[in-house]
Amino acid sequence: MSSEQTVSSSAEVMRPFRAEIEIGSKADDGRIEQAVVRLNAICKMATMDFALAVGKLIIDVFYDGRPDAWRLREPKEHSLRKLARHPELPMSAGALYRSVAMYEVCARLGIHRWKNVCTSHIRVVLPLNHREQERLLAAVETQGWSVRRLEEEVVAKEHQVDRIDRGGRRPVSQLRKAIQSMERSVEKAASVVDDEHCGPSPDSVRTIVAALERIKQTCTRVEDQIGSTAG
Repeated sequence: MSSEQTVSSSAEVMRPFRAEIEIGSKADDGRIEQAVVRLNAICKMATMDFALAVGKLIIDVFYDGRPDAWRLREPKEHSLRKLARHPELPMSAGALYRSVAMYEVCARLGIHRWKNVCTSHIRVVLPLNHREQERLLAAVETQGWSVRRLEEEVVAKEHQVDRIDRGGRRPVSQLRKAIQSMERSVEKAASVVDDEHCGPSPDSVRTIVAALERIKQTCTRVEDQIGSTAG
């Protein structure tokens, strides 16, 4: 048998094995994709359950089980601030407050068992008013919006409000818009802190702490000014 015949014969013998390998590879890809989808679902469920459990605990302990009392910032808010500063608290203060806020949204809208809404979706709408929260989260649930799509909708809504302001049909306080923008920035910063695996450098920490101190001072000044006009 010639060398060419030998190569041809070997190729014929190996062909079924190659086909089996290709089929196996495709099957593995399918199993991998399925596993990723299921793992995402588990992570979403675990994260949501954790946030709701934390939020419910705080509402039960400090606000007698009434989410509306937390929305109104009733007197026990001082105790909650002390808890947030406790040295043995197993989470950041931002994560604590965000869990309470997410629990309030879920309790108010009844979305504990919705299929498509996850904690990331709820985070995006936390700075919005109740009507917008309900409208956008309902769209997430019925239309299966991704977090990115939801963020795009929020940005588009902001631009729409800006156009209405310029047109003079529905004036909105510039101060209110600035506060809402700051609130979204704070939520984003808190999310980044919670998700960071490596902390910032010492120099960055000093810069960040100094910036946060300036922000707090500014917020206190604005609060005092608003309070004096309200009185």
